[in-house]
Amino acid sequence: MQFEKFVGYWAIMLIMLCSIFAFSGCARYEGTPSEANISDENPISNPQAQTTQYQFPDLPVPVELNLVLDESTLIRTPNYQGGIITYKGRVTSSSLEQFFLENLPKHGWNLQGSLTGKGIFLAFSKDIGAQCLIKIKESPFTTKVEIWLSEPLGATE
Repeated sequence: MQFEKFVGYWAIMLIMLCSIFAFSGCARYEGTPSEANISDENPISNPQAQTTQYQFPDLPVPVELNLVLDESTLIRTPNYQGGIITYKGRVTSSSLEQFFLENLPKHGWNLQGSLTGKGIFLAFSKDIGAQCLIKIKESPFTTKVEIWLSEPLGATE
């Protein structure tokens, strides 16, 4: 009798646990409070204004990505701007690669090379000495984009 009660209790717990996992899988991931969408910061008026955000005027980023402040470091001095900017979002790595390959050249960036393996690396530069390395790493629930930027001040368009 006690064994049947014990099995019944665990069966109910298992059903509840499975239900929680099943229903939470249908929820849309909105990010954590430390991830901030900065789509209205430094906007550039262009036809892509609703699909693109800018931390730097010449570095477009899809609005589907959210800035991760606690994983980003930016520096701006009178002669230099740069740092590591980290974004996360529910976007495929191949669509992000295509976005950067299509949009960075429109802002004066030249593709210097790419590497594909466990992640995607894209290297860009400008004639004025600016350098940009983009790392795209997809995981089961989110994609992380790290942008390393080194740019002399006055170099933005």
